[in-house]
Amino acid sequence: MVNACYRLRWLFLLVAGVAGTLTVALATARAQPGPRPAPPAAALLTGRILHPTAATVVLEYGTDWLSGEGTHRLAARLTPTGAFRLPVPAAALGAVWLYHGQEYTPLYLAKGDAPRLIFDARYLDETIRYTGVGASTSNYLAQHYRRFEDDDVYEATPVAKASGFTAGQMRAYTDAYRHRQTAFLDSFARRHPLPPAFRAYARRAIDYGWANDLQLYPMAQMLNQRARRAAAPAPLPASYFDFQALLPLANDSALANEPYRSYLASYLHQHNLADSLLRPGGAPFAAIVRRLGPGRCADYAVAQLLYDKLETDGPGFVGPLLPAYQRYAHDSAFVRTVRRRYRRLLPLQPGRLAPDFTLRDEADQPVSLHDFRGKVVYLDFWASWCGPCVAEVPATARLRQQFAGREVVFLAVSIDQQPAAWRKALDRLNLRAPNARHLIDPHTFDAASLRAYEVRGVPTYWLIGRDGRIVQGNAPRPSDSEKATAALEGALAH
Repeated sequence: MVNACYRLRWLFLLVAGVAGTLTVALATARAQPGPRPAPPAAALLTGRILHPTAATVVLEYGTDWLSGEGTHRLAARLTPTGAFRLPVPAAALGAVWLYHGQEYTPLYLAKGDAPRLIFDARYLDETIRYTGVGASTSNYLAQHYRRFEDDDVYEATPVAKASGFTAGQMRAYTDAYRHRQTAFLDSFARRHPLPPAFRAYARRAIDYGWANDLQLYPMAQMLNQRARRAAAPAPLPASYFDFQALLPLANDSALANEPYRSYLASYLHQHNLADSLLRPGGAPFAAIVRRLGPGRCADYAVAQLLYDKLETDGPGFVGPLLPAYQRYAHDSAFVRTVRRRYRRLLPLQPGRLAPDFTLRDEADQPVSLHDFRGKVVYLDFWASWCGPCVAEVPATARLRQQFAGREVVFLAVSIDQQPAAWRKALDRLNLRAPNARHLIDPHTFDAASLRAYEVRGVPTYWLIGRDGRIVQGNAPRPSDSEKATAALEGALAH
């Protein structure tokens, strides 16, 4: 699993916030630093890695539901034969992630489990196998991923096919995809008994993933229309959203499932409940609570809307809402995450100096952002493996041509881990132009340039003025040509 893609949540986030196509979001996995006293082990993970690419394996747990970041990490050093032993505390039980180098895989641990894994680091997804106590749950997750979530099968998923379907075709295809996943779960459970709690967890993930795919269909249609400048899609049948009545909207027991959280968030945006944050009065969150009741789902929903508004509208929008939010909020962990993100984004507001960086270009020469002082910089973070990034290429070429000969630099920073793949993409996609510069920060999820700009996904665009100050974060994408043109003309006028 090389690409950390939270595809579904970011699809509706981009539609609800700024114009553009689907973003591939990065699982940044920034854990809390510093050693911690080892708590008593509740489970034990052992294994062996063939052809290791790093000196350790790392178990990440305590994922923050708003940011997607892991809050804790446990590491075990490999022996010369690639073996490791990792005691797991009670706090890490449940769904967790195991990292080795740039590869990572999901697993599920319950109290008393002692699974042993083996995989070849060159082909993790194809070779990983678990044996021992508690092995069945993690084997199910690994095999389900390969069949239904892997990047190699992504083009067959409902959300990937949505733009080419009618509403009826989308429902039929999504129903069939759900049936295939349910049949796989039932078949696996007959051959390898799964604990009841895990089966319920897995079934909720399938059911809410199905609902979320259906919910995202109109958004995928809208993005396809924008990207291809196509005619408006046909109106949805009045009965299209009947599926929403088949699953409970407020479901505290499902909050641990990422598909449920994605479904809940896309539901809130589909019903424009983010707009309720702007309504005057002393209860900006009342509309959300009326939909979900006073439970933890409402706490999560309010926090997620504020977090997403920080991404799309910035601290200037969210700051005035924070006092009311702190009076309303029941979950202090959500409050801490929202406030932490608010503080991180404050230095990246319009008018602040853009963080400088120095990276290598195609000729392996150092190039710095400050080299372009006196020109407007249209900064693009992207990767050659990112489908949404590649989808922007034709619109980017048109935009470059439109501003040819003017004081605008189209600066593209790739986060490809392999420079050879990046150079091939420059040739294949015909990306070179007199007013374009191409740099590489080959660290994928941990690229320093991404961290400096708090970038959570690619493609992401920034507009930087002649004086080196930020004009706009989350700048319009090339495919939103009218807004992108207006933004660049505005920057040139100052």
